[in-house]
Amino acid sequence: MGFDLVEVADKADPPVCRIMDYGKFKYEQSQRAKES
Repeated sequence: MGFDLVEVADKADPPVCRIMDYGKFKYEQSQRAKES
């Protein structure tokens, strides 16, 4: 499967985590950064 538990909102109470593919998440973030 290859899923990871990723903390997406550490400032929230309680902190928010999502189960996702971390490699894909980082790739999509880098693509959004290139677009803007």
